[in-house]
Amino acid sequence: MARRIFSKVLWLGRATSAVVGLAVILALILGVATAALGAAPATTFKLGQINTSNAVSTLVGAVSGSNLKIENTGTDANSTALELKVPQGKAPLTVNADAGAATNLKAADSQKLEGKQASEFAAASHTHSGEDITSGTVNEARIDGAIARDGEIMPTVKANDGSGSGVDSDTLDGRDSSTYLPGGNLPSGATVRGIFVVSEHPTDANQTFFAVASFGYRVQGVSAVHYIRAGEPTPTGCSGSVSNPGAAPGNVCFFEQEANLAHPGGAFLWGGSGAAYSLHSTGAGFMYADGSWAATAP
Repeated sequence: MARRIFSKVLWLGRATSAVVGLAVILALILGVATAALGAAPATTFKLGQINTSNAVSTLVGAVSGSNLKIENTGTDANSTALELKVPQGKAPLTVNADAGAATNLKAADSQKLEGKQASEFAAASHTHSGEDITSGTVNEARIDGAIARDGEIMPTVKANDGSGSGVDSDTLDGRDSSTYLPGGNLPSGATVRGIFVVSEHPTDANQTFFAVASFGYRVQGVSAVHYIRAGEPTPTGCSGSVSNPGAAPGNVCFFEQEANLAHPGGAFLWGGSGAAYSLHSTGAGFMYADGSWAATAP
């Protein structure tokens, strides 16, 4: 009986020692952990609410694949995996200078730089057509050697000038220079104009004087000479008025502005260089007549 009681006492003692030892071990572990947690400066990152931090948080690890993965399984049009917000003008993201190229980016975005397509930028080595240059100075070395320089133009013209060179000024609008000189042939369809004045003192009636038109050119093939008295209708072959006389090809037209003691007689031609119209006095006194004329080469 005494032996049995002593055996139970020993078993109870061993059980008590084990419990006490476990308690001591847990106390040590929990105590150390609590102290470690208490010493950490950051708090737990809480989902679904705003977390604040005034210090840099760093995630470092050597893993195969991504070190951090954020996945949004939402199907809403605005569902994104990551949103970065910074003050205006600040870069939303930086990477180390020797980082590789990003992968799996959306093509429409990966081809843009500051919102511009790659096609909007010129290659490092490119050329321009001449029509693209609107200002500035082009280096002479880039100008085709076949293009004459400023200092070469006049010497080239002078060296090649002359009849038949193609650069002489012997013609104007396809006409020889002699055409435009007094005494030259008036080109077909061209018109010359002038004025006439007759001022005489006849002593009697039927004395003859002349209204003269000197062409300054040779007008060959004139077929008719007209004298239009002031107030009379304009005949066929003539046009305009005394202030703007006109003549059809092959015609000479005298337009009278005013006259006194003068009566028209007949026409005269002077070898293509001029024309005249005779005026007869109607009495003695101061006889005069004036006006304009036009002649057109046939």
